[in-house]
Formats: sequence, C-alpha cells, structure tokens
Amino acid sequence: MIEWRKYDPTDRSIESHVPHLVTNGTEIIRAFHANNLGHGYAWYKCQRDTGYDQLIDMPVVTHWAPINLPGEET
Repeated sequence: MIEWRKYDPTDRSIESHVPHLVTNGTEIIRAFHANNLGHGYAWYKCQRDTGYDQLIDMPVVTHWAPINLPGEET
C-alpha cells in the first residue's frame, strides 16, 4: 500500500534528488524534489532518456510518497 503524505512546500525533510511518487489527485508520476535556484524547491519529472531535468507538467502536487519496492523495507 502506498503511504501518501500531504505535500508541504516548506518541508525540507523530503530527501532531495531521490525519486518519489507524486500526485495531484488525478495523475501519479515519478519525480524528485530539488532546489530550483532562485525559486525555492520544486518537483522534477524523472526522464529516462534525458535525465532528471524537466519541471513537472501537472497541476500542483498535493501528495507525495517514498518509493518502497518489495525487499527494500528498512
């Protein structure tokens, strides 16, 4: 089960540059949280072919979740 967490743009406890699942309540994508110089933190869509460099193209992120694949439990 995915444990969704409400997204707070001021929360700095979200691990940076690590893929997470994000949603706007309609779509789910894989993205990472990173500092957008001069604009604060933002979500970036993970791209296989171009790397991690595209700001997400979905409406405002409302929730996020760490990716926890089977066998990766801590």
